[in-house]
Amino acid sequence: MRTAVLNLAPKILIVDDTLSEAELVEQWLDEAGYETIMACNGFEGYESAILNKPDLIVSDVTMPIHDGFWLCKSVSENPQTSHIPIVLLTHRDQAPDILQGLGAGAHAFMIKGSSETELLSRVKRLLKAQEGKSTESLIVDNLHSRLVLTHDRKDILKLLYRTLTEQASFDAMAFLISGEDGSRPLVMVSAEVLPPAAASAIAVEASGTFALFSGTSLDETQLTVESLSLSDHMHKGQTSPTAAVKIPLQVDNEFAGIMALFTFGEMKQLEDRLRFFFDVGVEAARAIRKVSLESA
Repeated sequence: MRTAVLNLAPKILIVDDTLSEAELVEQWLDEAGYETIMACNGFEGYESAILNKPDLIVSDVTMPIHDGFWLCKSVSENPQTSHIPIVLLTHRDQAPDILQGLGAGAHAFMIKGSSETELLSRVKRLLKAQEGKSTESLIVDNLHSRLVLTHDRKDILKLLYRTLTEQASFDAMAFLISGEDGSRPLVMVSAEVLPPAAASAIAVEASGTFALFSGTSLDETQLTVESLSLSDHMHKGQTSPTAAVKIPLQVDNEFAGIMALFTFGEMKQLEDRLRFFFDVGVEAARAIRKVSLESA
């Protein structure tokens, strides 16, 4: 008598028009015990996502017919598939890809040519993080409800910072928003007072990240720096952050600015929560722009 075996392994959809690269990713995932499905362009990938309900999608960006951005947007806007996390494979230093991908609904990014260990580690962490996604959605909804009632820029940033620190471990946040008048107000928020050297290092790094994603350089006349500390105590012995996660923000499909999270110690895999950070940051950026318009 034959006994049916139920495959409980997570199902991963690989979308890539380059067969050799797709087969290599497939081999790595198969050997790690995952079930895999293949598609060669964004349209086929979208149809497969609806039909096969994968637990995660790994997709190239540049493909014929429909690209990875189209796939992200289509999957995230369909109630049948919007819960599926998507990893986009990009080429190194392609900042526009990251901005466009987050705006379209991507959850994470990997550099093409990453090692087997890096890919499997990222897949494992994203699948695990997916278990808490419903909780993160509630956090974003709660933040939105509270921001609607908040009409002061500093209060918005404090609320943003406290929301993030309840979910992740970091020491300081830089929030750089593009103003309607061309100004670039940069606010650094931390639980403790930042030493001047650390504040300066964060300002330089945040400004450089803004220029990278916006494609425009900043000069001193455009940048107003303000530090917002939630305590009178000072970070001791720190002159510059040791690690950072930088998130570009979009409001109404336009680049709005950047949010960067800094630590003076070890950065504990914050890059796996880009989607959550992006959604929270966009809520804050939208609220700040609304307050700015009301006070203009």
